[in-house]
Amino acid sequence: MVCLLCLLGSGCVWYAPLPTKHQSVSSRKTEDFEFLKWSQSLRNDVEAKLGAPDLFCSDLNVDVYAVQTNQRPKIQLLFCVIPVGFFYDYPGYESAFIKFDNSNRVERFGMETEYYWTFNTNSLRKAAEDWLAPKQGKQPARK
Repeated sequence: MVCLLCLLGSGCVWYAPLPTKHQSVSSRKTEDFEFLKWSQSLRNDVEAKLGAPDLFCSDLNVDVYAVQTNQRPKIQLLFCVIPVGFFYDYPGYESAFIKFDNSNRVERFGMETEYYWTFNTNSLRKAAEDWLAPKQGKQPARK
């Protein structure tokens, strides 16, 4: 047993990912957001089709819709072949973000998966702020 712990601590373990499991948070699916069009869709139309957002950030003018959770199982392999453990990585939450301009038309929208321990309004708010922030090395979203 001590030898196994020494091997585990020495870096001889590989964490192999297994297929991700997806589970819906609500009745919404990723396909439900395909109707969105830049500068054409109005907030009233969006909310009539999708329902009330899970979070509305009034200062950011962003609607956030939780779509699904993603569980990432991983298996621990000693010397890349001997299974010695199994665990789930941080849960992932796929959310849709819709930014509106001052006339309540869709200015920008997108789907992203964020990984964090708790799923609540604070984590949705943080995800919306991260989504709005420009990403290094990425082209900004078209308007």
